[in-house]
Amino acid sequence: MKDRSSTPPLHVHVDENTPVHVHIKKLPKPSATSSQKSHKRGMKGDTVNVRRSVRVKTKVPWMPPGKSSARPVGCKWENPPHCLEITPPSSEKLVSVMRLSDLSTEDDDSGHCKMNHYDKKIDSLMNAVGCLKSEVKMQKGERQMAKRFLEERKEELEEVAHELAETEHENTVLRHNIERMKEEKDYTILQKKHLQQEKECLMSKLVEAEMDGAAAAKQVMALKDTIGKL
Repeated sequence: MKDRSSTPPLHVHVDENTPVHVHIKKLPKPSATSSQKSHKRGMKGDTVNVRRSVRVKTKVPWMPPGKSSARPVGCKWENPPHCLEITPPSSEKLVSVMRLSDLSTEDDDSGHCKMNHYDKKIDSLMNAVGCLKSEVKMQKGERQMAKRFLEERKEELEEVAHELAETEHENTVLRHNIERMKEEKDYTILQKKHLQQEKECLMSKLVEAEMDGAAAAKQVMALKDTIGKL
């Protein structure tokens, strides 16, 4: 069957900006009964050709009466130029006899040796893993101890720094008082003596405070050095 009509194709050349509308008219489709009949005819023709082309021939060898054939029974199919022949294997090849000499314990012994070797390897690996776990645990404990020690030293440094700040504040107050005492001139002798005593007392306190500040600074430096070494 031909789906296309006998009319020649139509070619149209127009400008790009020109709109074109194309209407396609479809040919009437053949009825379902006619298509089924043609399909059945084609199938019938194909089956006839297949039946005519395939020929199966089986050749059976001649056997004298009372004797069995030494050749195995087979199946043969011929269709020139092809030929297919199927021969089943003999029963002697299929049946295998196991002897006692074929059985040996070498494989079992080698398997046991390999298993023992693998068991030893597994034990050694487990021991190594246990040692590593213990080492990691010890290192973790040491790190925790070092962390605790550093925290304690940090607290001590904070206390020393607080004391140093208080000492510096006291020194500032003492210096301010000494400067104020120097500015006062109109005092009596007793007042001057009293002021002199207070001045000496303040100076001694100032010296002591400065010494305490220097000692605290030395302690802070020593603690910083110890923490830096850790």
